[in-house]
Parts: sequence; structure tokens; C-alpha cells
Amino acid sequence: MKKYFLISVLTTIILTSCAKKQDPFAISKGQVGKLSRDTAIEQLDSIYKEDSLVIIKGNSNFRYSRTDQYAVYEKGGEHLLTIDSSTDSIPLVENIQVFDNRFKTAKGISLASTFKDISSQYKISKIERVLGNVVVFINEIDVYVTIDKGELPPDLRFNNNKIEAVNIPDDAKIKYFMIGWD
Repeated sequence: MKKYFLISVLTTIILTSCAKKQDPFAISKGQVGKLSRDTAIEQLDSIYKEDSLVIIKGNSNFRYSRTDQYAVYEKGGEHLLTIDSSTDSIPLVENIQVFDNRFKTAKGISLASTFKDISSQYKISKIERVLGNVVVFINEIDVYVTIDKGELPPDLRFNNNKIEAVNIPDDAKIKYFMIGWD
């Protein structure tokens, strides 16, 4: 009996030690580092207990109210993420803005990537104009990136024509790197 118990314990230890450790900077569908689309806002304190979590209280005006935001800073002061909460009865992580280049998709896309890096690795789902920016959606990984209109050719900066992927220069830089779970 002791022999079987010992074998069971050793097997558990071996399997646990061989299990792949989660990359704290990996971005995939439904996952950003230590966060998943099911992460409750109340869990952020324990998830980022080794880091600094700053609550930016929501504000409201006549037209809308904004939920609280949570900025995550590494021990050395590096801004990692800003997290928006949902308005559900149990608030969940809804949107994440990435500030650190170490956060990457499995295909190597990060805040430091160019439009060519993105378009060569992923299917662009949609492109929209928004004020002074262009938003590029990559639905297969829940990512959307913002590119400044200043990165576009001059004839597309100041009109309202539809923008296609071929209109965005390969070397266009990412202004904002976001993950959205709705």
C-alpha cells in the first residue's frame, strides 16, 4: 500500500513540475498574461500582489459614466497595463491597454510591432476611422490597435474615404495596443 501511495505522490510531483509555466506576458484569445476574460475585478489585488495596482476611479458627466480603471505597475515602476472593468453585477476585466513591449502574441505581435508585422501574421477583421486615428481589429485574438492618421499617406489623412489594409503603410507604428472582451 505504501508503495502505491509513494508512486502516486511522485507521479503528481513530476507532472506538476513538468507542467508548462504560464508566460506572464503572453497574449492569446481570452488571455492576457495572468488575466482571462473571466477574471473578476476583485481578483486583481491577488493576481498583482507582487506589483502595484492603482485604482483610477470612474468619473461621470452628463452623457455617460465611466467605470473604474486599474493601472498595473511593475515593482520597478514600469507601467504594464491599464484595465477597464465591465458594468456587470460582478465586474469583470473588459478592456486592457498594453503599455509594455514584453506582452506579445504567439506570433510575436506587440506594442513595438508595425502594421506589416500585424498584417503578415493575422487576418485583419475590420478597419475604422476614429477622430485622429485608425483602429485595426484582429478578432481572432481579441486585439485592436490604433494607428495615428499621421502615419497614413497625405491624401487619406484629411478625408472620410474608407481605409483598406493596403492604404496603411507597412512601417506604420502602433499608437495603442488594446484587448477587448465584451
